[in-house]
Amino acid sequence: MALALAAAVAVSGFSFYRANAASYIDENKQCSITVQIPTACLYEEGNHTSISDGIIMYDGDVTVNFYKIAEVELNGSYGKALADVDLSVLNNKEVYAKQWEDLTNNAYKAVKNIKPTYTMTINPSKETKKSIDVDRGLYLYVCEDVSSERYDFTFTKSMISVPSSYLIQGATKLDENGNIIEASNSDEWLYNVDVAIKSDAKQRFAKLQINKTLKTFNKSLGNAAFVFDVTAKLDDRTVFSNVYTMNFTGATTQSVMVEGIPATATVTVKEVYTGASYSPEGDITKEVTVLADKALSVDFSNDYDERLELGGISAENQFISEDGKIFWIDANGNKIEQKSVEGGN
Repeated sequence: MALALAAAVAVSGFSFYRANAASYIDENKQCSITVQIPTACLYEEGNHTSISDGIIMYDGDVTVNFYKIAEVELNGSYGKALADVDLSVLNNKEVYAKQWEDLTNNAYKAVKNIKPTYTMTINPSKETKKSIDVDRGLYLYVCEDVSSERYDFTFTKSMISVPSSYLIQGATKLDENGNIIEASNSDEWLYNVDVAIKSDAKQRFAKLQINKTLKTFNKSLGNAAFVFDVTAKLDDRTVFSNVYTMNFTGATTQSVMVEGIPATATVTVKEVYTGASYSPEGDITKEVTVLADKALSVDFSNDYDERLELGGISAENQFISEDGKIFWIDANGNKIEQKSVEGGN
């Protein structure tokens, strides 16, 4: 119901209901709220938004807090607000979505620092819905934000009146997947009211440090340059690709931080140029799975191999992503679109 109210152009106010309702609320019936888990949500990666599997990807408990804003009288009207919230808009014949949103935000400001009237938890990966018994009332419900290794989940808060009717909520209801569907225009009281938690999933990002140690340096050969190719894959799809460089003027350890890698991606770091006269020690390719909350690094080492080949200074290509396209930035700052294939750079 709450999701239906938020999406509707207009819903009926309680002055309209009192003029058209056929019966009073049965004070002996137990009221309840059923929280439903929709099968999809909005997913945001950079500036691109699409529909994903949503909160069902989260294997953990989501806490839903219910704050009682006002009593519901037996005739369907509201008593005095229990919090500092102006409910006068609900006396209108119609309550528009923007008014409902403003009412929700004002209610949240009034109660966000106090203890919820009711609290429940639900695991979206294991439970499709869950109910909680409540007293009659107008409630604000707020889901606490959660994070998985890959996503940050945020939720839309809303108001819900218990009990309610399809007449009040504009002849809409929620199906088993949390989608809004048409319902009968009935004034019958609904003592169990459904809400579908609406969530957004935002990709988390990680970083990886590349450490390079040059054990011995031959000053007569000039600078020693080393180049690393970094590629990250997520669900068998290339999600990050770039090259990084280090230039040495002596025997030391240098580091470069690779940022903006989608969390949980498998990253392959390959030393594609090992410097003239400097041979690598150990593997020149390292693979690691990066996490948003964990500092990770890969180590490479080279040593002078007695060759007398002159070194040089490496240059680093710069790439940017805009509107789903990859552009190379040349030395003059010009953007050149890069054509790519699946799995390529």
